[in-house]
Amino acid sequence: MSDPMAEDWARAEVQRRREAAAQKLAAFDTSLDRLSLVEPAEAPLTRTVIRETVKETLVDSLWSVVLCLIAIGSFASAAAVGRWLHGTAPAYAPVGSVGAAILTMVVAGSAMIAVMDRTPAGGATTRNRLIQLTTTAVIVCAGAHAATDAERPKQLRELDRLHRQIERWLLRASRTRRTMSAYSVRHTAARRHAAQVAGALRNDLYRLDIAPDTALPELARKLVTIGERYAEGRVGSLLPEEELEGVEPVSLTRNARMESAHMVLVITAIAGGGLAAWTAARPLGLPAFPQAVLIALGAAIGGTVTGGWKRMTEALALLPGK
Repeated sequence: MSDPMAEDWARAEVQRRREAAAQKLAAFDTSLDRLSLVEPAEAPLTRTVIRETVKETLVDSLWSVVLCLIAIGSFASAAAVGRWLHGTAPAYAPVGSVGAAILTMVVAGSAMIAVMDRTPAGGATTRNRLIQLTTTAVIVCAGAHAATDAERPKQLRELDRLHRQIERWLLRASRTRRTMSAYSVRHTAARRHAAQVAGALRNDLYRLDIAPDTALPELARKLVTIGERYAEGRVGSLLPEEELEGVEPVSLTRNARMESAHMVLVITAIAGGGLAAWTAARPLGLPAFPQAVLIALGAAIGGTVTGGWKRMTEALALLPGK
């Protein structure tokens, strides 16, 4: 039997999404006209993605429900474990049960997010995220270009925020677009190209503080091209080669700093995973060997989820005695 209130809410949500998509599409077309960029008809796939935002509602809602169930299930299990252990280990049972709940949430939640980002399970929401971000950035570029000197700083700060997200999704374009298998050798060339494209976007971003009136349309033009070519599946040609001549890839400029920070994060995650597993296992009264196995498992899960198996093993090699 259907619930009338639920049906009304679903209809209202679809209508809200449809109106928001129509408003964004109109703003995108207006931005193209203001910045004298391509005609709307020259970006048909981008405009289609904006219109189809309505269809992503079901996927978004489904994953939100799954996340809530993981959280509720984790803490419900923790409460049950705490009651079961209360008679034999009242001092540690609450700590152990909460530790188990947190460990379960972190592992299950991280695994689910990884699955959504790297497999078709994420649906159109993940696949089209880069396009949604580039179109929003184009709209902000047009707003900043038309803004007064007093209003422009706010728009430029918003553009900085969007650029950080765009760069992150751009460097993963070969995976999120899903035109290649997970272990395809084509990823290497596509990632190298994406790093160059990200470098080109950074160069335009730097010019915002030198000549904003010319840099904003140029940045918007690149974003339109990237979004449309990504929608076409051309992840190895997001920008023409002539626009990438002399551009330093982002991966080369950030590798040393980011790699060091990532390694520190992995080591912290290994220690945190081992500590969480020890906290969860201690009230169970297990012998030393099973506890050691659980601690090692927790450390391995923490490091692998954070940095992948290869980086986790590299971090473990840094431990004394290795």
